[in-house]
Amino acid sequence: MASSPRPLQTCLYCRKQKRRCDKQVPRCGTCRRAKRECEYTVDRNEELVRLRARVAHLETTLRRGASSHTSGSPNTPGSLDTSRPAMQPSDILAFTQEDRALSFSEPVPSALLPISYFLDTAVDCRPWDVRTFPFMTIPQELLSQIASPAATREIADSYFDTVHSWLPFVWKRKISQLTASVDMHPDPGMATLLAAMKMITSATGSPFGNRLYRIVKGYMTVLEDCGFLTLGVLQAAILITLYEIGHGIYPAAYMSIGRCARLGQMMGLHGNSSTSKSFKQPTSWGETEEIRRTWFAVLILDRYINIGFEGRPLSSGEFADDEMLPCDTKSWGQGEPAPSQPLFVQGVTTLSGDPFSRACQVAHLLGRIIDHRDDSRLVGPLRYTTAAQLLKTLNSLLHLLDTEFRLNSVAFSLAYAIAFSAKVALLNMYSCTETNQHVNCVEETEMQALALGEFRKFPAEITRFGDMLQLTEPINTDNLSPLICDCLYQAAVTSLWYFKESGSEEMTGYLETLESYLRSMQTRWNIASEHLLKSESWSHVLICSR
Repeated sequence: MASSPRPLQTCLYCRKQKRRCDKQVPRCGTCRRAKRECEYTVDRNEELVRLRARVAHLETTLRRGASSHTSGSPNTPGSLDTSRPAMQPSDILAFTQEDRALSFSEPVPSALLPISYFLDTAVDCRPWDVRTFPFMTIPQELLSQIASPAATREIADSYFDTVHSWLPFVWKRKISQLTASVDMHPDPGMATLLAAMKMITSATGSPFGNRLYRIVKGYMTVLEDCGFLTLGVLQAAILITLYEIGHGIYPAAYMSIGRCARLGQMMGLHGNSSTSKSFKQPTSWGETEEIRRTWFAVLILDRYINIGFEGRPLSSGEFADDEMLPCDTKSWGQGEPAPSQPLFVQGVTTLSGDPFSRACQVAHLLGRIIDHRDDSRLVGPLRYTTAAQLLKTLNSLLHLLDTEFRLNSVAFSLAYAIAFSAKVALLNMYSCTETNQHVNCVEETEMQALALGEFRKFPAEITRFGDMLQLTEPINTDNLSPLICDCLYQAAVTSLWYFKESGSEEMTGYLETLESYLRSMQTRWNIASEHLLKSESWSHVLICSR
């Protein structure tokens, strides 16, 4: 007699107990030994119906939880409920074995990393798609900031018109696809990124008291503690760091850039191809470019934040030897593949420079200057010849940027400003006889002469820089980076130094203009107020003492 056909699925008991089923009929081996009834699902639609019912039940539970937080609250739908107690990790992370695959309508692009991943990566090298998915809920006070597709589109438009123009590391096409959805359900990482985009573009009188800043940063801590790693989480962390730099929130900014570097390294973004990846790998050219740009944003901010903080190592490490620069930003935003230039080249290319690529090149050179400054082992004539070569390279890059800056001042302002800040960091080491190492070699004297000559031109160069950005006029500063404030301040201090030594009226004119630039910037970024306060107090003392 012909044997009965084997069922396609395991029996209900084996499936529930997660046991191997031999699929024998009428009873499988496990049920036969246990002397129990053995049932097989005849119609696979029954399982689908059960899963849909479970999803509907979970969605209803979430809606009830959300409404319980907002019912009876005097706050409007777009406002924050300040009466709620502080968030606890237990309020955010709550998942069960059955709920892991049913928490979102789409798979959550993250993984709860096991301890073994950190103790011995060679042992725990499971691919991303077999890791355990956590069930993460998003706080209602964060969701209220992105309550609708219309509100999210407004956030995206404001962000891409301002911050994106000088630090383009979030893919516009990705955000556009998300906000175009009528039934938008961002995962926790994307929700945090959208809230951070709103935070960085919002004008605030007291950055320390900005509740949205505290909400985003608090939820970021929860996501990190739970091992929820996505590119959106890292991008939100970068925007938090940028917010803290722009508003002078220290030492939080210094700690935050270290967090960004660690997150990127943990995810395997730091240029080492042999490093294990702990997040979903890109499936398109645009996603790959976004990852590259995100890590470059970390490298840029890490170097910038160490300009005046001497003797501390960079958190993000060095640029990779085979590093490829970002491609043309406009092409990337439209989803059109474009060529990328290597960071280190042996010849001259005819391709025009992209503003963000230039910023990456400047950041690489700034990192070399910081390493040179903090390297106590480099002594003697070699130290001065190395400094002279760094200055020559930086001046060549500044000459190139000067031409590009004239064509698009806002887009190239970040690279241009950081290059000037790097120049001051280098010249400060060699301009004063008292701070030189007294090696008594000709290279030391030549380097000091170079430094003094460059410093003499510096206030005029930065005054022209601010004039081209129209900082003397009452303009909208929303599309200007807070990172340009450092070079404005350094030029003001240099003017004060020359005025103290020579009493030059020309330098007082530069000083007044540079301080007016900082007043323009302080309407948007609080760090300009901090720089202005120091400059005005020193100039008052010097002028009164003469």
